[in-house]
Parts: sequence; C-alpha cells; structure tokens
Amino acid sequence: MKKKCILSMILSVFLVGTAAVPCFAGTVEDLENKISDSQNNLQTLQAQLNDLEGQYTALQTQAADKQYELQQLETDLEDAKSEKTEQHEGMKTRIRYIYEALGGNGEAFELCATILGGATVTADDENIAELTRYDREMLSQYQDTCHKIEDKTEKVKSEKQELQDLEAECRDKQQEITSLIAQTTENISTYQQQLTDAKDAELLEQIRQQEANLQAVFLSDAEENTAGSVTQVAESSAVNAAAGNSSTVVTAVTEESGSSTGQAAPSVRENSGNAGWSGTVLNRSNGVVYGPTGKETYYNLDMSGVVSLMRQQGNTDSYWVRDDGVKMLGDYVIVAANTDKYPKGTILDSSLGKAIVCDTGDFAYSNADQLDVAVAW
Repeated sequence: MKKKCILSMILSVFLVGTAAVPCFAGTVEDLENKISDSQNNLQTLQAQLNDLEGQYTALQTQAADKQYELQQLETDLEDAKSEKTEQHEGMKTRIRYIYEALGGNGEAFELCATILGGATVTADDENIAELTRYDREMLSQYQDTCHKIEDKTEKVKSEKQELQDLEAECRDKQQEITSLIAQTTENISTYQQQLTDAKDAELLEQIRQQEANLQAVFLSDAEENTAGSVTQVAESSAVNAAAGNSSTVVTAVTEESGSSTGQAAPSVRENSGNAGWSGTVLNRSNGVVYGPTGKETYYNLDMSGVVSLMRQQGNTDSYWVRDDGVKMLGDYVIVAANTDKYPKGTILDSSLGKAIVCDTGDFAYSNADQLDVAVAW
C-alpha cells in the first residue's frame, strides 16, 4: 500500500545527520554552527511529528469508517438470510397446497417432485410450474446475494486489519521521532555548554593579552593606571567564569565618574522579564530561543570594557546584575547584536525584557537579527 511505503520512509530521512553528540570542545564558530544546525533539525523533526499525528488521526477515521461498513454488511447479510428463509417457507407452503389440491396421492407427489426438480410439466399445470419456477429463482437470487455480502465482508475485514497495522506502524514512527527530538534537544544543551566553556577560555586569553598591552601603555599615567586595575578585576572575573564559579565578581561602574570600585554590583531590582512576551524565555537550561526580535543566545563575559564604551557614548545608566543573573544597564538588558542594523544604544524587545545594544559578535555576520544576552550564568 502506498501509505505504508510513505510511512516506512519517514524515519530514515531524519536518521541521517542525527547522532549522539561527541565529547569535544570545538571553536566558538563551530559550536555556534552546530547549535544552529541542531535547532533547524529539531524544527524539522517537530514538523514531521506533527505530520505523523495528522496521518494517525486520518487512519483512525478510516478504520472507524470500515467498522461502520462492517456493521452495515452484517445487517444486510442477516436481512438477506431472513428473506431467503421466508421465501423458502412460502414455497414449501405452496408445494404442500399443490400436493393436497391434487389429491395427495402418489401421482400428486410425483408431480410436486417434478416441479421441485425443474422438469417440464403439462399445459394444465403451467400456472403451478410458473409459480414454483419463480420460487426457485428467488431462492437462488437470495443465495447469490448472501455470497456477495459474505465476500465483501471478508474484503472489508482485510482492509480494516491493514488500516490497524498502519496505525500501529504510525505509532511506532511517532515514538521513534519523539526519541530523536529528545536526543537533538540534549545535543543542543551539550553544544551550548561547550560553547560557554569555549567562550570562557577565549575570553581569558583575550584579557591576558589586553592586560599586557595596557600595562605597557598606562604605566606613565596615574589615571590610566586606574584603568589598568579594571583590567585586573576583569581577569579575575574571567578566571572565575572559566572555573565554573557561579559567584563571579561583577565590576560595579559608578554612574557619576565611570570608575571601578571592584565590588560586586548589587541586585536592586526584581526579575521583571518581558511581561508582554508569551513565548519561550531565555534561561540557563534553554540556551537558544526565538524571542520577539529573533534568535536569542547568552554569554557570560566581563562587562567593564563594554560599559566603558557606553560611557564614551554618553550613557550614564548604572550597571547592575538582576536577580535572575541578567546583566543590566539602567532599566535595560545588555545585549550584543549586529551593530550595522542595530547601532549601539538601540532599544529592542527581548524575551527577558527591554534590551539595549551595547556589544556585537561574530554571530552577527550570519544572523542580523540575533541577540546575545549578557548574563552571569
């Protein structure tokens, strides 16, 4: 059956390119590509699961129709058998009447037997023969009808069984694709953790290089030496993040002077999120979502350099960390974006609330609408 062939091909389409995640740490770009590919595969699998659910519902409907057809055939068969029985009883009554009308002797018995056997009778008995011939034809017709109904019943039973087999196969495919969806989701989570680790390692190396450059340039200037201390605090934050320390120190930048205090920034506001957003919200375990602006991911880097650049642009909002670990500039979530499309200082909607563009990243080359949310996770 064509449907059975289609169902048997569905799973094989998605087994290609879907496998257990190997344990290795790739580059940031490689891991971002893996996350994007896995996310696309996840969407395709979900669409295929939805299609299977639709096919399963259709098969159930067809099976129910076959069951109804079987019930009708059973009723028709019983009616035909009943009618045949009535016709047979009527014929016996008429034969008995003919026998008695002819005197009930041996000659009458022989005539009745001749009539039942279908032999030719005399002209005087023409009406009797015609009546009996009609009885035999009707009995034969009812027998044929019963045979046809019985044959059709067997065919419908066979079709119903085939539909039930397809239902079972469809259920199996649903379970297999559901398993693949779970595996792909786990792959995305693993890649996301590897991406976080790779970013932490990359950040640490960048901070070390920046520190060396700043130390060489700022030794002769007292104010710039203070900036050198900011770099030291930034390195400390990066080391803690790379070591998986959830209590990473966040440099607090004062609103008036823009200097570094080296103290943990207080969480002075509750987690507000985005009250107008009803979709999935970005969090540690759900590291890739599609929010009101587009794709969202997160990163955990030191923000001292980013805040300093925002100060140079005239922003004086206080830098702080929200109760849910989201890094804030004033009332806005700090995000990185494609600055060609969303210049620094642009206010956007995100799944976590109103956001301000303060940074950018390599992801902007492949996805102009992606937001990378700054967090302390």
